[in-house]
Amino acid sequence: MDRTSTVETPSERPSNDTLEGAFVAWLQEIVDRMDPDVSVSLGETMDEACQTMEQVKRWPERWHREGVGEGMRQTLVVAAEGRFGASTASRLADLLAPIDDVDRLGDLACRVAVCGNRDELIEEVSERQA
Repeated sequence: MDRTSTVETPSERPSNDTLEGAFVAWLQEIVDRMDPDVSVSLGETMDEACQTMEQVKRWPERWHREGVGEGMRQTLVVAAEGRFGASTASRLADLLAPIDDVDRLGDLACRVAVCGNRDELIEEVSERQA
């Protein structure tokens, strides 16, 4: 039996780039099947795919942080509405919308609790934004 006839010559072998691209394409198919509602492009090279996967691994932490922030903003608005009325709550919601820092939102929660009137609250939140 002549085994040399089944061995590819170097020119017939796929290049590393071709193999890498095929592997990334295969990984992309797996990612797409895992959650068809989430579109994640891994790129075309292993480096791009690895960078994307590192970002994807951080998504749950970011979503948690954003969820906590959104919950705090909603709680502050409800508390302000209870103390100062709907118009103050609406104004406060607008002021709080761009604030992502959970610690800052926590500080503002204390202000909602201790401010004597709505103008003082709005002024306090506005000053902390500047």
